Amino acid sequence: MARKSIATLKAEMAALEAQISEAEERAAIKIGKLAAAEGLIDLNITDAEWRTLFKEFAGRFQKRASDKAQERSAGQTPSQAA
Repeated sequence: MARKSIATLKAEMAALEAQISEAEERAAIKIGKLAAAEGLIDLNITDAEWRTLFKEFAGRFQKRASDKAQERSAGQTPSQAA
C-alpha cells in the first residue's frame, strides 16, 4: 500500500470535515422544519431549556437503540423480548 503524504491526508481530512458540516446543516434544517410544522417555534422556551429537552429526548432513543442491540446480541428479536 502506498503511503499518503501528510498534505494529502490533511486535504482528505478537510474534505471529510466539510462533508460532516454539510450533513449536520441538513440535519439541523430537517429538525427545524419538523419543529416548525408541529408549532414548537411558537413556544417560549430558552436555549438552555431546549438543550435539556433535547438531551432527555436523545437519551430516551439512545437507550432504546442500546436495548435493541443487546436483544440482537442475545439472539432475540424485538417481538421475542416483549
